[in-house]
Amino acid sequence: MAVPSSAKPKPEIKAGKLPLTPAERAKRAYRNQIIVIILFLIIALAALAIGFAELVLPYAKPPSDEALMLEAKFKQQQQIGRALNISLAEAQDISGHRIDPALSKITIGRWDPFNDLRPEPPPPEPQWPNIRYAGVIRSLNKLYAIVEIEQGTYSARVGDTLIGDILVTRISESKMTLSYKGYQREFDLGGESK
Repeated sequence: MAVPSSAKPKPEIKAGKLPLTPAERAKRAYRNQIIVIILFLIIALAALAIGFAELVLPYAKPPSDEALMLEAKFKQQQQIGRALNISLAEAQDISGHRIDPALSKITIGRWDPFNDLRPEPPPPEPQWPNIRYAGVIRSLNKLYAIVEIEQGTYSARVGDTLIGDILVTRISESKMTLSYKGYQREFDLGGESK
């Protein structure tokens, strides 16, 4: 009969695998920790890339025409709503001193409908003094007019100012044009004004 022994049985050694030494176990644990850290970093970088793409990509591509149209309609509706709110607030004003911004001089055409829209009539032509184109003097290439105004006789060329702000504007051998207070008259040689 076999007697039990108090000695620990020795583990059987399988062929091909040797037990790991403490140094090998530490190496394997260190390698596993590095793999876990690398996997964690890969996952974190992937999450950051996805978040970055979601933040940046909508701004990277230009908005479509449809998106622009929707935005324009929204802004237009906001403006209309703001104008309606202002109009409603002014409609509740019963003081009688409200001004509707939608009704302006531009849209009505004029502020007071009873004002006359005809232009102001020009001022009446001033009273010309008695003027006579008495003669012409030719000196080289220049023409001088002999002009009788009231009781005096003057010689003048184009651009000269005679008494009473009368300006000589044109001289020919048969006609002379004078300007007086914004009005012009033509005078024939030897005669009165037309």
